[in-house]
Amino acid sequence: MEPKYIQASTWMRDSLHIIGHKTLQELVLPGTHDSGAYSFTKQIMPGSVSGAVHKIIKIGSGLLTKSINKMEKTQMLTVYKQLKAGTRYLDLRAGYINDDWYIYHCHTGPKLQEVLQDVKKFLSKHECEFLIIEISHFRNGSPETYKKLQIIIEEELFEYFVYKETPLDTPLFTLISSSQRALVCVPKIHKISNFLWNNNFIKNTYPNKNNIKMIRKYNEDLVSMFPLEKKLLKVSWIFTPNFSDIKDHLIDTAVDVNEEMHRSFENMHARFRGHTKCANIIIVDNFAKSNIMKIIYKMNKILI
Repeated sequence: MEPKYIQASTWMRDSLHIIGHKTLQELVLPGTHDSGAYSFTKQIMPGSVSGAVHKIIKIGSGLLTKSINKMEKTQMLTVYKQLKAGTRYLDLRAGYINDDWYIYHCHTGPKLQEVLQDVKKFLSKHECEFLIIEISHFRNGSPETYKKLQIIIEEELFEYFVYKETPLDTPLFTLISSSQRALVCVPKIHKISNFLWNNNFIKNTYPNKNNIKMIRKYNEDLVSMFPLEKKLLKVSWIFTPNFSDIKDHLIDTAVDVNEEMHRSFENMHARFRGHTKCANIIIVDNFAKSNIMKIIYKMNKILI
């Protein structure tokens, strides 16, 4: 159950009297891992798998294709619905193919511009919400195509950009009141834009484990080092299956990981009597089936 008067789609606005004075270094934002990996075409993004695997798929190995499909879908919801459900950090993987930029996770997904239109739609309807977008893991880029990428991003989100000279210790209320509500990180092209950030202010972490208990141990060790000076700590509660022995869909396995995440934070919250050391960004697979918003409310002191 959500705190009284708090809705997931407007949780920042609804709690602005509590979190408005906080900076990004003091907030805890919920995020999605591989945010655009909710639907796919049959086309593989060149460079996303080894040449040998690509050849096997092309000759029609149904078993291998099914295994890949189990591993690549990480979210059930579109980006717009993820934002409505409370997500405030997006992890977008982009590759260039067929004269355009697409989301991918092995196979290609929606066009990047369509995903950013979802973001714009959400921000236009929810005037007090703030989010971070990280676009990375580029495939098949070139100076010319990166310029096209910049044009796509600016076309959709220019009116919401957080300026690069904006300090990270700026209060949330100041950012929102000046309509700086989308902090967009694009490491490949940040140098040629006044609005696109590098991601060097984020401490990206990745457990890279296929054992849920080991994921918990890895992340709890990370939380013990929080806060980091001048960097936002991102903790990834994600499962990395071995390709050779995958049995379940990754999106289903994520439910077990998310339940373990909830137990971990509940235990820490009790141990530290509500003063849990945490992180700035927590990302999960299958956001729709997670309990992450309960954690976010507690970590931001929204639960009274």
